[in-house]
Amino acid sequence: MQMERLSMAPEHDVVLTMGVFDGVHRGHRHLAQQVKRRAQELGCLSGIITLHPHPEAVLRPGNGPPYLVTLDERLALLRGLGLDLVARLPFTLELAGLSALEFMGLLRQHLLLRELWVGPDFALGHRREGTVTRLAEIGQALGYQVHAVPPLLLNGQTVSSSLIRHLVRQGQVEGAARLLKRRHHVSGTAVPDDQRGHYLDFPTAQVAVADGLALPASGVYAAYARLGSKQWPALAYVGSSLAGTERRLEVHTPDLADDLYGQSLHVEFVRRLWSDVGFASAQTLTTQMEKVPAQRRVLNPLSVGTFD
Repeated sequence: MQMERLSMAPEHDVVLTMGVFDGVHRGHRHLAQQVKRRAQELGCLSGIITLHPHPEAVLRPGNGPPYLVTLDERLALLRGLGLDLVARLPFTLELAGLSALEFMGLLRQHLLLRELWVGPDFALGHRREGTVTRLAEIGQALGYQVHAVPPLLLNGQTVSSSLIRHLVRQGQVEGAARLLKRRHHVSGTAVPDDQRGHYLDFPTAQVAVADGLALPASGVYAAYARLGSKQWPALAYVGSSLAGTERRLEVHTPDLADDLYGQSLHVEFVRRLWSDVGFASAQTLTTQMEKVPAQRRVLNPLSVGTFD
């Protein structure tokens, strides 16, 4: 078992949580705050382990869920929660084949585990035998306690990565933002496209999004495009190209620089303005893009509120 950064403090008791934590949404933050509070009460270190790749991607190759953020972004968000230890545990078939007792025994070789805090449906080990009840039994032998934290509810809904993925898949990016406590975003490299933006006299950038990231439903979105420290209101088109069926992300803003090829763009989705109109011709694209000035109010940061 290889866990990054956990060996830095083997002599200190740790209150720990673990899981995938894709998106680092409100529910994840709530759990992390419980871990921090408890660690402070006991005079222990607080820690969090994130599994990557997603277990489903390993156990069912090709059928894993799309990620809400990249691994680097996930680790950065987790470190921003203020816990003492943050580590990635590579999820492999070998790891999946361990019994719950074997897994926890290996974990104890890396950490002086005092308490494990998880959600009520958490399970680990071969065939997910390591339920909360089973982990508590093992804890009696290995010297740690288990606490199950009830799921966080928002407007009667359980906050979960799967629900957020569903909302993104439906184009409901405002609902996803409320659960994430930030806008859903993707990052990628600006790449050469079919030059249609230049032909129409609209500055555009096609963004090559990293494989496995969750793109919203096809359509046109009010968005923000960021390049380095600069940010602009934008329109983001998710859908097929004019010439074919390849799904793509293209960003338009009058203020975006022309020469973007090779640079990394960060695109935040504010709300879906139009469903996928197909853009079967240059004229349909022109008609929609000409509505950009009327969308300036929509793109105003003050018009979209906060996520509290």
